[in-house]
Amino acid sequence: MSSAEALVPWAQVASGIAASVSSLVACVTTIFVVVQCVRLRRTSALQALQEFTKTLTERERALVVAPDADGHRLAFWELLNSLETHAAAYNGRLYIGTAAEIVRDKLVDSLVIIKDSPRGRAEMDAAMNSDAVFTHLHDFRRRNHRLIDARAAARRQSRACD
Repeated sequence: MSSAEALVPWAQVASGIAASVSSLVACVTTIFVVVQCVRLRRTSALQALQEFTKTLTERERALVVAPDADGHRLAFWELLNSLETHAAAYNGRLYIGTAAEIVRDKLVDSLVIIKDSPRGRAEMDAAMNSDAVFTHLHDFRRRNHRLIDARAAARRQSRACD
């Protein structure tokens, strides 16, 4: 047996070890990438939730401090536009996990408060007089009407007890 022939089995062993190490490195790298993607997803969800809260708080505040009827109407339309945007994101499943639950609950609560206010309900009915406007808000209300109605009833009952 020549020395070259004697090296062939060792070369095959070395090649097998190199392939195993390469596979192990690929697995570890894949795990690392998955962990980073999960962290990024959570960070993105938190940022989206913070922006959602900030935006709606600003819109609600503008509605409360509106100086006159025109200012109130403008602030109300801005609130509806914001609700429409977030309803579209919720309906399109852009929010995930806990963020989706919080957004759904805030959208429901906002709609309940508007529904319970005679002025708010009249303005919302006037604004949403067609299926062609605020389509995502229409869809959200249709899909969540039981929850909206239940929360409205609970809110009325709570206010009656006060």
